[in-house]
Amino acid sequence: MTATLNAIFNASPHLQELAEKVYGTTELEASSLPAMGDAVAGAIATLQAEPLEDEAAIMTALRLAKQRASLAIALADRLGQSSVDQTTQALSDFADAAIEQAVRASFVLEGRGDRWLGTPDKMEGYCVLGMGKLGGGELNYSSDIDLIILFDPAVLEAQTSDRIEAGPFAVRVTRRLVRLLQERTGDGYVFRTDLRLRPDPSSTPLALSIDGALNYYEAQGRTWERAAMIKARCVAGDQALGARFMKAIKPFIWRRHLDYAAIDAIRSIKRRINTHKGFGAITVPGHDVKLGRGGIREIEFFAQTQQLIAGGRNPALRMIRTKEALQGLADLQWIEQHAADTLCTAYDQLRDVEHCIQMLRDEQTHRLPQDDDDRAHVAALMGQELKTFDEDVRATFEEVHGQFQALFPDEPDEATSFDPFEAELTEKLARHFVALGYEQPDNVHRLLQGWMRGRMNATATSAARERLRALGPDLLRTFGQTDRPEAALRSLDGFLHGLPAGLQFFSMLESNPAIMGLLARIMGTAPKLADALAHRPRLFDALLDPRFFGSLPSRDSIRADLERAMGEAPSYEAKLNASRIVGQEQHFLIGVRLLSQTLTAAEASAAYTDLAEETVLALLDLAVEDVREKHGVFEGACLSVLGMGKLGSRELTASSDLDLLLIYDLPNGQAESDGPRPVAPSQYYTRVTQRLIAALSAPTAEGVLYELDMRLRPSGKAGPLATNLTAFERYQTSSARTWEHMALTRARAFGRDEQGCAAIHDAIKRVLTAPFDTDKVRVDVADMRALLDREKPPKSVFDLKTAPGGIIDVEFIAQGMQLCHAKDHPDILRTSTAEALQALQDANLLNADDGAALSEAHRLYSTLSQILRLCLDGVFDPESAAPSLRRLVTQACDLPSVETVKTHLEHTQADIRSRFNRLFAATDEERSCSSLGGDILEGKDQ
Repeated sequence: MTATLNAIFNASPHLQELAEKVYGTTELEASSLPAMGDAVAGAIATLQAEPLEDEAAIMTALRLAKQRASLAIALADRLGQSSVDQTTQALSDFADAAIEQAVRASFVLEGRGDRWLGTPDKMEGYCVLGMGKLGGGELNYSSDIDLIILFDPAVLEAQTSDRIEAGPFAVRVTRRLVRLLQERTGDGYVFRTDLRLRPDPSSTPLALSIDGALNYYEAQGRTWERAAMIKARCVAGDQALGARFMKAIKPFIWRRHLDYAAIDAIRSIKRRINTHKGFGAITVPGHDVKLGRGGIREIEFFAQTQQLIAGGRNPALRMIRTKEALQGLADLQWIEQHAADTLCTAYDQLRDVEHCIQMLRDEQTHRLPQDDDDRAHVAALMGQELKTFDEDVRATFEEVHGQFQALFPDEPDEATSFDPFEAELTEKLARHFVALGYEQPDNVHRLLQGWMRGRMNATATSAARERLRALGPDLLRTFGQTDRPEAALRSLDGFLHGLPAGLQFFSMLESNPAIMGLLARIMGTAPKLADALAHRPRLFDALLDPRFFGSLPSRDSIRADLERAMGEAPSYEAKLNASRIVGQEQHFLIGVRLLSQTLTAAEASAAYTDLAEETVLALLDLAVEDVREKHGVFEGACLSVLGMGKLGSRELTASSDLDLLLIYDLPNGQAESDGPRPVAPSQYYTRVTQRLIAALSAPTAEGVLYELDMRLRPSGKAGPLATNLTAFERYQTSSARTWEHMALTRARAFGRDEQGCAAIHDAIKRVLTAPFDTDKVRVDVADMRALLDREKPPKSVFDLKTAPGGIIDVEFIAQGMQLCHAKDHPDILRTSTAEALQALQDANLLNADDGAALSEAHRLYSTLSQILRLCLDGVFDPESAAPSLRRLVTQACDLPSVETVKTHLEHTQADIRSRFNRLFAATDEERSCSSLGGDILEGKDQ
């Protein structure tokens, strides 16, 4: 047995630490350990002997008792001396006693000064309901506890002095109760305490009057709250009050008849679990044994939903423990005995696994470790080798999920059996809306009635309304499967109001269910994309193009579309509108593909850049043609676009503006153009540039195509809009500052004249391979970053560009090191940040560790930027974001939760900032040679 104890301690650092605290050693003999029941009873007795008037003493006593009880229960459990049921009951018994003692202490401490006139052994008017696993006597090893606090104002006020109101007093007692249980001290904590299962937790006090709670459940209680109340139990305080509440709440939980509203709501809950809790295929590493496919939640849901359906007419099914409920359902033939046996066995195994996961480090986690070594420790606590453990638990997940999926076999299609556009919101219609996932039937009905009044173009004709009526059930069902059905439906309403007509659109949806699903996903996940669709409904036509589901359009294809659309347009203004229609449709399609995850972030960057370049060149041709008609041409001249920033590095996102300037070269040295109204080259190309700017950014009937930023041209805002190549190179060689040379590392020429582009690239290479004062570069880069830190502080860790250690740090490192080393290593000059980092590593200018860290950070930031710039206008807020967007973020980062993404970003940004500071640290002496201009922010923040 000693060897078994040693194995347990080796596998669990937490239990080893507890043994040291309780016994002063881990050299223990199992035979000398007290029985679990005796140890728990002894811990409780010691706790109850503590005086209640000393808060510090009671907090210490609670925590030491928890240590003794936890160790005894865990060792008995792992040594095979206790079943799963006995283990969870012992944990629950101790929790009951700890909560009871904490309540007593809270009353004594809050009632000092004769404010409370009762006695600790007879607390009246205040009770604590245990919910979930605590209520069911099924507490797990490192669980939090879900509590609802109720009080009777009349009874409680009778025990307080005249100047004490019952409500505020009950809240103060509750706050102290939570602090006694939850606050971490040198001795740890007792239980993490959650009060959010109470009615309407965002707007109600921590303690509720019993009448207020009952009124809520009677008027507003939802099906999930009925299911939660199945396990409710008075665990501390006034037991008579608790019993009175539980008796009064019975009609809410247990309906006499099998009402369809409840069954429909249950089906809706099941659909949501199917959609949102599966996390893909069943895998053992990283799988959530509670919430994942085949996990504990599916077993609990299986039992509780059947109890809700049948328990009203069969009181024998109103038990609070999950396994007892499963067996009761089998006894009454609501489920097969085989299903009950399978799920009860699986429940024991998964609760056992859950305990072992939590015993490793006393963490409230239900997820199997990804790391094989950590998972091997869990297997060791289960008494298994890792391979056997993985195989067994996977088989269990699959068995449970199979039973869960069969819960409502071949349920009828509810969506086709009703008319959602009925003039009156009947109870039956409201049930249908609820069954489809809508929590506010009144609002949904009001919106649908607005569609049927024919006051918008889309439903102005009777034919369109009839087609919409036929489509309605499927439409509501599809949108009901989004995370926020009402919000998605409101976005659809905005879209419909923008349609010039609706019959063709409704017919298309009716014959293309996949398109309807895609529309619902856009409306429910990407507010920004949905807003674009609402303002320009014609974008939806692009989804009907068969090419959408094929390969990504090539540059040749985009060019051909632009040439066709603009060639057919009869006027200059019409050509501008045509370019916008093509550009906006392609831009929208790239976004939809990214949202649908059929396009990677890197592919999206390339696609956005290809589209921008082809659009710019098409409109540049139009601008040149317009100027040529008045002023002629310069024979042999070369005109190219120099893309800067993310356009130059081919890293555009859905919301990027375009940083560009025009560069021309006149090999023949003409002084004037050859047209009817000759002008000098600078004037000629300035007019071309002005027309290009207007063509791209002026609002027309079809909106704006791109916002432009031309501040990176020589001399910034004071410089000419178009620049001669010779003057451009001269300025960069003799006048440009460090930040302008950094920007130049990402400059890339494109245009119709390959020779002209090559000449620009040669000039840029000459500038960047000239010798730089590397000390000055290092100082300037560091000073620029410090200036941006001060002037443009980030809003959150998700402000990826400006966050310390974010995108700017990575780009500055790549750009600064190219300036420092390009003279001796010209091959490191790359416009792409990712390629530049790799080139610096290949040249041994970045060590492998720095190179890998910077490249990985750049990939992470680029991936997140693409998703967030597509879906949102502002900075991502995990708290307010739609669940589907949160899920998209976690999938993009291949991490389990948004909280994990945030933590990963924090660690990554701290690491990158540390590397930046090391690579660009500057002494005071070096800093004195810096000539960083104070207008960096006006020039461009890269």
